[in-house]
Amino acid sequence: MTLILAAVCGRYAFHASDRLTTTNVSRRFPSGEFDPHSNKTVIVCGPESWLAIGYTGIAFLDGRPTDQLIAEAVTGISDLSSGGIGSWFPHGLHYREIRDRIERAMAAAYAKLTPKERKMQTTVLAAGVQRKGHGIKHVMFRVIVDDTGHAAFEILPNAFFRREFPGGPYRLPASYVARAGTCFTAIAQSSFSAITDYMQTREATPEGFRDLLMDEVSATGAVSDKVGRDVMGVIIDAAKQKVNVHYRLAEHTKHASILARVHKRLGKDLVKNLHGNTDGVPSPYMLAPNGMRFGPSVGTGGWDCDGFDYNITGLPERERQPGELTGLFFSSQPRKDEYGRYR
Repeated sequence: MTLILAAVCGRYAFHASDRLTTTNVSRRFPSGEFDPHSNKTVIVCGPESWLAIGYTGIAFLDGRPTDQLIAEAVTGISDLSSGGIGSWFPHGLHYREIRDRIERAMAAAYAKLTPKERKMQTTVLAAGVQRKGHGIKHVMFRVIVDDTGHAAFEILPNAFFRREFPGGPYRLPASYVARAGTCFTAIAQSSFSAITDYMQTREATPEGFRDLLMDEVSATGAVSDKVGRDVMGVIIDAAKQKVNVHYRLAEHTKHASILARVHKRLGKDLVKNLHGNTDGVPSPYMLAPNGMRFGPSVGTGGWDCDGFDYNITGLPERERQPGELTGLFFSSQPRKDEYGRYR
């Protein structure tokens, strides 16, 4: 299970989630965590549609991690298990087609499960913007699949916010922030009050709004073993061709083992140049508007490519050492197969 939050405001779309994937406690999985290298987010940036997509539910479907299945559905590429950097064809891809592709892929994967497995619901939640004429339109949708079938729903906020940050007052409807997964009413209500108060101020910023969403995930993780303590937030600014992925890392005890496994995968010649990212925390799938795709990877803080600015923040930084290179992007991230073995 997990907690996914999605929101839209101004020209921005937002996403916040934890990174924990769980399974039954066993000798192979003594802590109940399935794969510490997991992510539950796919970012899609096409010429027309920009979306942050997250899921909660079954973490492994049709022989692959669920975030990989979602990325394959969006791109139309049948196998992204090798990760790496490649291409996709986003031209003219409308958000409703993205939604429908995900629904079809999830339904097909569930058809291969046992009746008992299908009783566990998986929900995909997305927020973003769709270009419409010379402007942008907020879009949000939810896809649900379980043993009763599958369905996709549009989530339309009560108002479309055109004002920029800063500059309250805003009047936020309850549907402004959508949630999926492990949600506690008291925490959600407290979060909504904090967001409402914050957005009445003229000091409100997209980063501050994102942080409040991440606060709700952190607070939920503090009282539930189904929600992880490591939190990721996303800001999509399609108008400026920018995406920010921000990490709030709390589970420091497991980061050393994550980094050691990444180092083994990279090899010592590349490890000596690994600057800036000292935890090996994987980035989400990124489908860029220039037709490039990037699998979960170890990076140094993002990049600027063909006018598209992808920025990763919140990772531990250390001082650059003499001889180290900057701007590196290591497209290498160990992921487990359905039996819990690293590929």
